[in-house]
Amino acid sequence: MIASPASRRGFTLVEILVVLVIVGILASMGVAQYYKNVEVAKADHASSMTAMIGAAVRMYLVDHPNVTSFTASNLTSSCNTECCDDGGISCSTRYIFNNGSAADPCQIVACGYLSVQDFNCLPYLYSIGDPLGAPSTPNGAPRPGYAYAARQPNPPGNCADPDLMTNLGTNDKPFASWAYEYVQLGCVCPFGGAPASGSFNGGVTYCAQAGAGCE
Repeated sequence: MIASPASRRGFTLVEILVVLVIVGILASMGVAQYYKNVEVAKADHASSMTAMIGAAVRMYLVDHPNVTSFTASNLTSSCNTECCDDGGISCSTRYIFNNGSAADPCQIVACGYLSVQDFNCLPYLYSIGDPLGAPSTPNGAPRPGYAYAARQPNPPGNCADPDLMTNLGTNDKPFASWAYEYVQLGCVCPFGGAPASGSFNGGVTYCAQAGAGCE
C-alpha cells in the first residue's frame, strides 16, 4: 500500500521552533541549577576550612600565650614554606612581632597547626584575625573573628586544576558576596547570603544553630 502525501507530512517550521524554545528554556534552567550546586559545594568546603582554621588558631594561641593578635594578611601558598618561629634562632627571619604579641598568620601552617594547602588555587580566600574586607559590627568596629573566608574573585593562571576556580563575572554576582567567619564563640557565621548547611560541611557548627547571633 502506497502512503498518501498527507500521511508523510513532517513537522512544520512553527512546531520545530516551539520545540527548540522549550528545549532552550529547560537547558538554561538546568545550567543555572548546576552552577548553583557547584557554588554550594565550594561554600560547604569553605565553611569547613574556616572552622578548621579557627580551631587551629585557638590551639596556637593556647600554646603561645604571649601572642594576642595576627598581622592582617591572607593565607597563601607561600605559607607552606615559611619557617616556624619558636623564638629561637631556627628562623633567619622573625615571624612574631611587637615583643611577641603579634604573629604572621602563616605561622599556623608553618608550625603544623594547619595542614599544607595550595591556598592560591582554592575557590575562597582565607584570612586570620581581622582581615581587610571582613564584615564589621553595627558600630563599625572590626569583628573579633579568628578566621574569615571570602569568595576568591579572580583565579591565578597557574592553578593545577582550573575547574576548582570560577572567575566571578557579572553572571556569578549572587555568589560573589558569600563569606564565612569563625568567631570566638566557636561557631561559623555565614554572610552575604552564603548557605549555612550542606552535605559536605564536615559537622560545622553554625552560630544560628548554637543560638548565637552573627551581627
